[in-house]
Amino acid sequence: MQWLQGDGRTIARAVPWVLAGLLFSAPAEAGNIEWQVKDRFRLFEQADITSRAKVESLLLSLENPSQSMAQHYDQLLSTLSGKEAAPLRSSNWDQQRRRYAARYVYPDSYTIVARVQGGAQPEASCSWTVGEVVQATAPCTDSVELTIPARGIGGRWYGQALVTAADASGNVSQSDIVVEDRLIVALGDSYLSGEGNPDVPADLSRLQPSERFQKVRWPATLDPRSDPVSIAQWWDEPCHRSLLSWPVLAALKQAAVRKQEAVTLVHLGCSAATAKAGITAPQEDLPGCPKKMDDPRTCPPGRKEAASQIDQLKALLGQRETRRAVDQVHMSVGGIDIGFRGLVAYDVLPAGGYMLGPIVPTLLPLVSSEEIICPYKAEATIRARFCWRHPTVEARLEKLPGRLAEVAAAFTKLGVPPSKVVHATYPDVLSAGSGRFCHHALSDRKLARLTGEPLRKETDYRSQNPQRLAPAGYEAFHTLV
Repeated sequence: MQWLQGDGRTIARAVPWVLAGLLFSAPAEAGNIEWQVKDRFRLFEQADITSRAKVESLLLSLENPSQSMAQHYDQLLSTLSGKEAAPLRSSNWDQQRRRYAARYVYPDSYTIVARVQGGAQPEASCSWTVGEVVQATAPCTDSVELTIPARGIGGRWYGQALVTAADASGNVSQSDIVVEDRLIVALGDSYLSGEGNPDVPADLSRLQPSERFQKVRWPATLDPRSDPVSIAQWWDEPCHRSLLSWPVLAALKQAAVRKQEAVTLVHLGCSAATAKAGITAPQEDLPGCPKKMDDPRTCPPGRKEAASQIDQLKALLGQRETRRAVDQVHMSVGGIDIGFRGLVAYDVLPAGGYMLGPIVPTLLPLVSSEEIICPYKAEATIRARFCWRHPTVEARLEKLPGRLAEVAAAFTKLGVPPSKVVHATYPDVLSAGSGRFCHHALSDRKLARLTGEPLRKETDYRSQNPQRLAPAGYEAFHTLV
């Protein structure tokens, strides 16, 4: 995945380890003061000192473009995921109210770390002035933290102040500090929200085999209040939004390479969102909300959003006259509109169907599920004969351009031109190469590992002969979001 700036140029593909606190932005400005923004990835600036120090170390590791992101996989996980990262998940995001703090989008100040660049006498003491206010006194060779006031002009939000360092001998270093704040907005579906990468994974390891868990719909029967399981934890639970999602990583990369700027990320992505039911209109049946509303989770009334992602953003940015400008939009939408999960369901079902009796093969999962989406051309399999009652990708694709046009119009009303929108391409997970549709993605052995139950069958899925297969306890279209 490429990391893109607002002007569309490639930033980099990854980065190396650097000892925290040793590097400052270079070259220094005239005036011999070198500086960088502290907590420049602003999403985490309200976390505790320990958590923010880990983020700063991560940013320093992501500066060098010569290494791949995979080389920092362990550090990304240890910093952004797990129970110990809970302070990061609650920084500037209120999960109970499910909204960002207003001061997050419109900060009143920024903190920088500054020091006199070279030539300072080790024994000299410097008085640091921001504007006309003395904020710190320290040895001239030491770094200091200074507060730079913020303001907005013409939709831009930034901090600016004249910073002066003077010692008792009359030596003066001075710089006009300007902190640009880049507002990045993320809107879209599960590919953008981080589905499949919860901040804290679920733990089902203590479940014991039983008749109950041999049923096809066993995931829906789990009850965290009575079963020995731990459900996954999310940055935002109703939407299955994760700090491991790609907009967070892309924004972190921008903050790493631009040490004299701040990055403000407003991530509103939600799993299962479509162009209509999610981006331009409120989304219902949020994936992280249980149907039993007595389950104590952070879900809005009726298990649905009160506003679309566009309207959530509009409310956060405020009135048009004083609205802050959006520098970049990260977006992923359209996959659910054309029935992506239905295609996956079609793809992983065995071609000969399930044989639940000794005589007649049963294609009940395909026949009864309303979530099946058939590919462009029905193929010569028993399964494909049932596609007459299911929609096809072709039919869904015909409606997609109109829906995307509505999304584009909504961005135009917000003053966001197309050049600022980065629309991610979906990975091709259904192709077997050379344009062929991928069949039998899950073998019987893989299914056995997923369900923990032995599968009894006489031939493999590629055979068109009748098969006898015990209930697998796993159906893709019941668990995909």
